[in-house]
Amino acid sequence: MTTLTNGRIAARITAVSTFALLAANAPSPAVAQDSTLLSTIVVSASRGEAERDTVGSSVTVLTSEDLEKEGQIRLIDYLNRVPGVNISQTGTPGSQSTISIRGATQEYIQVRIDGIEISDPSLPKTAPQLEHLLVGDIERIEVLRGSQSALYGGEAVGGVIDITTKSARDGYSVRASAEGGSFDTGRGSVTASAGNERGGITVSAQHYDTEGFSSANERNGNTEDDGYRNTTVSAKGTLNITETFKLFAAARHTDYDLEFDTTFPTLQDGLVENTQGKLTGVRGGAEFTFLDGRAWNELSVQYFESERVSDFGFGPSTFLGSRVKVEYLGRFELHDDARLTYGADWTEEHAENTFGFDEEDRITGGFTALSWQPTDRLALSGSLRYDEHSDFGGFATYRLTAAYRIHDDTLLRTSYGTGFRAPSMSELFGFGGNPDLEPEESESFDIGIEQTLLGGDLVLSATYFLLNTDNLIQFINNMNVQLGGVSERAGFELEGRWRASERLVLFGSYTYTDTEDPNGNRLIRVPRHDIGFGADILATDRLTFSLSGSYVANVLDTRTFVELDDYLLVNARAAYQVNEDVEAFVRVVNLFDEDYETVLGYGTAGFSVYGGLTARIGTAN
Repeated sequence: MTTLTNGRIAARITAVSTFALLAANAPSPAVAQDSTLLSTIVVSASRGEAERDTVGSSVTVLTSEDLEKEGQIRLIDYLNRVPGVNISQTGTPGSQSTISIRGATQEYIQVRIDGIEISDPSLPKTAPQLEHLLVGDIERIEVLRGSQSALYGGEAVGGVIDITTKSARDGYSVRASAEGGSFDTGRGSVTASAGNERGGITVSAQHYDTEGFSSANERNGNTEDDGYRNTTVSAKGTLNITETFKLFAAARHTDYDLEFDTTFPTLQDGLVENTQGKLTGVRGGAEFTFLDGRAWNELSVQYFESERVSDFGFGPSTFLGSRVKVEYLGRFELHDDARLTYGADWTEEHAENTFGFDEEDRITGGFTALSWQPTDRLALSGSLRYDEHSDFGGFATYRLTAAYRIHDDTLLRTSYGTGFRAPSMSELFGFGGNPDLEPEESESFDIGIEQTLLGGDLVLSATYFLLNTDNLIQFINNMNVQLGGVSERAGFELEGRWRASERLVLFGSYTYTDTEDPNGNRLIRVPRHDIGFGADILATDRLTFSLSGSYVANVLDTRTFVELDDYLLVNARAAYQVNEDVEAFVRVVNLFDEDYETVLGYGTAGFSVYGGLTARIGTAN
């Protein structure tokens, strides 16, 4: 890594000093907290269950209840509400999206669904296609921010999005939902599950169809609608062979059809632009314990494949990407206050396309992590990982975290981690490829405080973050180039949630992000100011309202650094419980019909209305 800047030196000194201070001043145990938020169980931050107030990393948890309150169809609409997360999309639903966490875009983010890594090796930068993920079968989303390469490997420089689909419980259940509305949109989903003490199975099917709007912004004279269709099926099951040995499996398949607009020679309506694609992922394995449950082990194998056929106006072009991964994960309870987590994995990725591109790479890695809670007030963790890349050799990364309860209602958390990202196969050998590229190396730091007030009804938090990257890879003038020196992403996140009464909950957040490449230029499509807000209202025992919105300001786009217009986006939903099993709802997107862009030249949805029904039956708890 190149010579550290003053900011990076300060970050490292601060992290080390914080750890030393906490370890030296750990006082007597604290009483238990009433706040549900603080006692939430998280998995992604330590690769094992841990109470949120013992985790030093910044993590946001969205449950199925959170998803149902807003009633959106696509995953990206929920991620866009998470502090530090921003989504940009090139037009109609299903079109290419860009997600960033604290200014780090999707090639720095590992996304997992039931443990299946879904990044596509055939893309110009290996990254997930989040625009095709529907939420009808999703139970839980964890968004882990900051460098996590020491736990997850090279793609987790900016963070991890860990998604869990619905699991079977004792008994059976069926949930079905249907809605229709603006842009000739229709959506239907059904999820069924059954389980007992021997295990369970869950299956789900979803279909989403919309005529959409013009991907090229209508304000520029484009009137041709660009439609999108998505059919997703998934299944997940477990089988308990004995009390200590269990088999598990998960599978997910998406078939989509997208219309889009031409970008050459200018962005405008086109006649034949279309992409048809398939995304398939499967994972299976065994989980077993011994030593009275103190030793937990999991062995799994997974396969992911992406296939898309695009017609850009000169005939179809095919792109294929695949990944095979074998993984072992283990945990050992050293003591009531100490846990050792360890693992090893082997991954092979392959990518090819119509233009003669055909490449593969392999990476083998292993890690170990120690979590230690010396007192009820203090929790520490450290992890170390080594990866061997078939093209670039070995890389070691590490991570340190601490969570410290200053007193009963005040929690301090901090983390420091290093990471690396190897160039994708396309960056090396595809269009604009540069075989001289070297891996990017990075380090991140954050420190935050969380304050609980009013007996747990009000929770406030503030977090400062920093992510520095050496040798950033950028696509400039049709060529992948390496920017020598340090690129910096820094800022802070403010969050608040207030249960004003039994019938009213208010929440809000503000994220400030400042970015700079080695040449002093800001990184594109990263808002400097991003405000989120909302409310959940229980009007009567049967009628509920939810309101959510965002204000985004000071975003630069394209290499000419054009500043996009600031915008305010507000969505609303009303739901009425017809009876114990049936709910009717109506939702409004872009309530004030804001005319805005998240990517220069591309359109977005105006005022739109949708309505539908959700029904649930079953005996499962």
